[in-house]
Amino acid sequence: MPVGTVTRFVVTLSNPLPLPEKAVVRLVLPVGWVAVPDVVTISLPPSGQEEIEAEVTIGAPAQRRARLAADVRIGDLHLGQHAEALVDVTEPTVDATVTRQP
Repeated sequence: MPVGTVTRFVVTLSNPLPLPEKAVVRLVLPVGWVAVPDVVTISLPPSGQEEIEAEVTIGAPAQRRARLAADVRIGDLHLGQHAEALVDVTEPTVDATVTRQP
């Protein structure tokens, strides 16, 4: 993905507990990347699932392949960086087409 691209990431959360629980997901991004929102708090039904979405703006790469993670807490259970994604980062392309006018 080119630097400056905004892309959507979806995290699916599963509540392993038989009671409703509050879940907090914090995206862990490379330096210079931005997520909106960067922290999401939702209610999970007993033994149920929910999805959260975030739009991430790709920043300048420290290396070609960047790692994103979702730090997850469900109730009192802190799962840590429980999910990850790898993104191949490229430089933005420049349209070199030149139009000549008579």
